[in-house]
Amino acid sequence: MIRSFIQSKGGQHRFETASLGQFLMQQIRKIWTSYTVLSPTANILLSDVIGHQLINTQLLADQVSANGYLTVVPDLFFGNSVPLNSPAGFDIFEWLRDFPPERIDTVIQSTIEYLKISEGITTIAAAGYCFGGKHVVRFLGKGASVGYAAHRSMVDEVEFAGIKGPLSISAADKFNSAYIIIGFLFIAM
Repeated sequence: MIRSFIQSKGGQHRFETASLGQFLMQQIRKIWTSYTVLSPTANILLSDVIGHQLINTQLLADQVSANGYLTVVPDLFFGNSVPLNSPAGFDIFEWLRDFPPERIDTVIQSTIEYLKISEGITTIAAAGYCFGGKHVVRFLGKGASVGYAAHRSMVDEVEFAGIKGPLSISAADKFNSAYIIIGFLFIAM
């Protein structure tokens, strides 16, 4: 069941219920986890620049988890994600300099290791939106078996050429969050 929501300031949604997941400290990295049934398959949800603390992202993880899969949302930005409503003069490109792909890769790799070693996971599906979509592409065949990227950004030709697994991409000129939910549920099944 997808919870009903009301659009509010900044694109954050107010839901009828709170998220069911929890924050865990995985090594020194914080991750959001949500799960209902233990399965050898897990999902990694890679957020946009707003990060893993946005309730929308957590509720999406809950929705995927409700289908019986451990779902984790790693903190890609070391506690320094972009504010939901950025202040005037905020420079996204200046902010991005602190998060080159190699730095993000360490977070994703440690999350994959956590899932395999601590949770006994054998198959990992990765889904990402915008910023996170780039890293789904980067990790296909390097820990993720299947991927889904919605509105992926900044993926270069070398990264596309390196894909080693099935990948679904949603791209449109207008954003609709239902596409993310449908696509993510598809790869989780």
